[in-house]
Amino acid sequence: MTINNKPRVFIGSAVESINIAKTIQKSLQYSCYCETWAQGIFKPSNTALESLIEALDIFDFAIFVFSPDDISKIRDKAYTIVRDNVLFETGLFIGRIGRRRVFYLAPDRVELHLPTDLFGFNPERYDSTHPNVEAALEIACSSIEEQILILGKIDRK
Repeated sequence: MTINNKPRVFIGSAVESINIAKTIQKSLQYSCYCETWAQGIFKPSNTALESLIEALDIFDFAIFVFSPDDISKIRDKAYTIVRDNVLFETGLFIGRIGRRRVFYLAPDRVELHLPTDLFGFNPERYDSTHPNVEAALEIACSSIEEQILILGKIDRK
């Protein structure tokens, strides 16, 4: 793949999972131009939504880290949930670039409560207890990279 043909990948996460996002970026660095949400996506004087809408037109793929960062009470039962902004951003990207170009990673051994609209949208799993985060994410990142290479860049002509 020539340098100019490398797809651009947005990586979203909660602040608490930025290390996972950066590790994904590192894993995919030779096949994609990856940018985490913390690397210039949110522009000064723009709202977060404006910056995200602008980002939808420049990225070919998006990867989101679904981590159990919050707890929500639903019908008198407590659930671990993904940050609402991460879910919202996932939906934005699915709506613009399509479900096949949006991926999410979730730790195994953790049951996350997700909106029913995401049922059937299968995550890549990783071992969040592994002492080496790069090794823990390698299989998931390889699987995502394979799909990215198959689908390629979006033709925006």
